[in-house]
Amino acid sequence: MTERAAVISVRVVLALIDEAREVTVSVAADACARDALHAALQAGLSLDGVDFDVDNGPLGIHGRCITDNEVLLEGDRIELYRPLAQDPMERRRRVAAGTRYNRSRAPSEPTMMSRQSR
Repeated sequence: MTERAAVISVRVVLALIDEAREVTVSVAADACARDALHAALQAGLSLDGVDFDVDNGPLGIHGRCITDNEVLLEGDRIELYRPLAQDPMERRRRVAAGTRYNRSRAPSEPTMMSRQSR
């Protein structure tokens, strides 16, 4: 039976549109994700200009949402999930509604392909 190390190293990452903020911290082997976040904030991770609730904001490890009491492993990457600026489904609907492609064109009208083949 192997014994866990007393201290592990994890990365805490905040991805923004134009930059990524990342801090590597050492925490106790039995630390949870929220503990690592607090350690990263003390180590210099900046949340300036970001709407993130330190005590209740969603966290993840390598793209998977986790609970606050999830025990960390050596090398884990804790991600801070920000609220979406807009709903992806609604954005797709708006883009689709604003497209110039007109599906109601009559079949007798020439298409770009038929003009090129002449």
